[in-house]
Amino acid sequence: MRGLSDEAEIVRTVFHKQTREVLSLGRTRRLASYAQTLALAARDGGCTFPGCSKSPKWCQRHHIVDWANGDPTDLPNLALLCPFHHARFARHGWSAEYKHGRVWWRPPKIIDPEQKPILNIRHRAGPLIT
Repeated sequence: MRGLSDEAEIVRTVFHKQTREVLSLGRTRRLASYAQTLALAARDGGCTFPGCSKSPKWCQRHHIVDWANGDPTDLPNLALLCPFHHARFARHGWSAEYKHGRVWWRPPKIIDPEQKPILNIRHRAGPLIT
């Protein structure tokens, strides 16, 4: 039993109030759950990349800070991206951050030397309390 407790980890779990579905998976799973995907669709309204109009139906779930680097599969660390932007944003120097209930994108210095965060306003989805 001692060896098992040495490898144990405390995981904070957040449940949806009515359905009791898990909305916060921490490090227990890399892929977002169905409940998280629905919450992302409600929060993001589609691809979060600036100017993109793809609906949630065409989007993939993206870790804002990579899961492989130790970050959780929790709503504040997830964003919707269409396959086009999901495959290209990092290669072109873009980065994302979650603040004030929304996903903001920071362009590379070649586009904006000040790298001011940009919000995709095409979807007009409201912030989701997470």
